[in-house]
Amino acid sequence: MTGAIFPWKSGNRFELMVDGPAFMPAMLADISAAERQVLLELYLVEDGEDGPRYALKAPSLNFSEDLSYLEAFVHEGWVGQKLNHPNLMKIYPRRDSPFLYHLCEYIEGSDLRQWALDHPSPPIDQLRPVARQLVSALRALQRAQMVHRDLKPENVLLG
Repeated sequence: MTGAIFPWKSGNRFELMVDGPAFMPAMLADISAAERQVLLELYLVEDGEDGPRYALKAPSLNFSEDLSYLEAFVHEGWVGQKLNHPNLMKIYPRRDSPFLYHLCEYIEGSDLRQWALDHPSPPIDQLRPVARQLVSALRALQRAQMVHRDLKPENVLLG
């Protein structure tokens, strides 16, 4: 990317202005207000009107001087680019930018916490595929000698 990404809020929508021709997303929408207020900024990015959708994650300004938080954020990006597994969210390589962010695979659906609230007594046949995919993702991390340090229902996305 030759320019900078500038998010700003317009009514109930976040929009994106990109200064430069290399990456021209059309809009930015707030997709996780709770996480955005605490740990990170999380946006839905659409590349053009009919282009692909991505999740854009940026570190929270609340932790802008916390070196261990920023190192963990950078490490997450490195891991997301190195591991290729169908049950792990992909993180795409960063374009040249002075800003710290991850451009991630967008997964349409809900997280495991919300799914469990919506389905308080699901049949075992609905749980088995979720458990298999979760175990498969964790085994992929283990084989790469990595540990997911923030495994919780909100970080398990069901598409």
